[in-house]
Amino acid sequence: MKKWFVGLTNLNKTAFISSILVVIGYLALLFGYFVGMPDLPNGFIAGGVLGSLSYFAIGLVDKLDAEKEKPVWTIILTIIRYLLIGGLIVLAAFLQFKTDYKILNVFTVLGGYSVALITYVIVLLVERKNV
Repeated sequence: MKKWFVGLTNLNKTAFISSILVVIGYLALLFGYFVGMPDLPNGFIAGGVLGSLSYFAIGLVDKLDAEKEKPVWTIILTIIRYLLIGGLIVLAAFLQFKTDYKILNVFTVLGGYSVALITYVIVLLVERKNV
């Protein structure tokens, strides 16, 4: 297991670790279903899954573009990522502030997405310390 994990790139390590952390955070927020606030765990899992998938996709595209001269997939994926992130945040804000549907919470969406971002920073710091 350790050899497998050491062989991963920083982006794939981030996707793997942040996926585990998102599941743990989701399990911690499950109380929201029982106290009438299902938007808390739903928002966290939506933001967390999007964050983890975006770092996995960046790692995948980075490997694909290393073989080519033009970073076509990087540009396309970056635009799609920003549209998905922005769309999810706007959707969560609209549902939270303009409608009575308590499906997503914009703050937990941002919190779930920031799990992958913070994990990436920590992975980079640990890699820099080990080098």
